[in-house]
Amino acid sequence: KKRLFDRRNKYIGDYTFTYSYHYFQGGTLIDTSIFYSGSIDYGSKGEIRVSWVDGTDKTLGVDKNGVLTLCNKKVGNINDSHIGFSYDENVCEPLVGNSGYTHSLSGDKL
Repeated sequence: KKRLFDRRNKYIGDYTFTYSYHYFQGGTLIDTSIFYSGSIDYGSKGEIRVSWVDGTDKTLGVDKNGVLTLCNKKVGNINDSHIGFSYDENVCEPLVGNSGYTHSLSGDKL
């Protein structure tokens, strides 16, 4: 249900998503994409919740210009019809021995 005077209203709804992840294995780039249907809903103040590929929700910050953040770092943008963001697995904190995964999501509002 839409919230009166909430700037996030234009983002809320059903989407078709393309989730991609990329990593290097033995010097070769491995690239996988998964297509799925999901939604974007309200999170806490200044946040949205995006249906994630594994059935959970990914919470992202969103400012008045549609800039998306994860762990206070810019990862993408959203407007009234499209979302797009990408981040590597070290976005929140450095991981020891990380495998170099990059996660990307794009989606179009239905």
